[in-house]
Amino acid sequence: MSYRLKNPTPLPLEDLAPHPEIFAQRSRLHGQAHVSRVIIHALVLADVLGLEKLTARVWAAAYIHDIGRRHDGICTDHGQFAMERVATLPCLKSLLAEGGVSDEDWAAITVAVENHCRKEILRTHPHWTLTAVLKDADA
Repeated sequence: MSYRLKNPTPLPLEDLAPHPEIFAQRSRLHGQAHVSRVIIHALVLADVLGLEKLTARVWAAAYIHDIGRRHDGICTDHGQFAMERVATLPCLKSLLAEGGVSDEDWAAITVAVENHCRKEILRTHPHWTLTAVLKDADA
């Protein structure tokens, strides 16, 4: 079976994954290549599951999820560190907005990113689907 993934944003392909300087630390394990794979997996999952309305959120959450990592070991706080890093990089928020992320998307993105490295949130949580897609794509 072949699958053709379309660019879900109006951005050029080179801007779909974070550039190395966006990361808090350089990593061969959780760096640009890993995040690029997570983005692809997340977008395929969203497409196959019929979650087109969540595409911008899925892309942004996958893009952000590891940029705050301080080491490659087990860390349940690196999602929170990633969101803190977003707050210090206005150019990143601007790029994500150009890619289709709206102000209304940030609550869901924050929940997904902060919880992708923690135990499961309740299935009844309003942002469970986005969080589950990110967790699965990252696994």
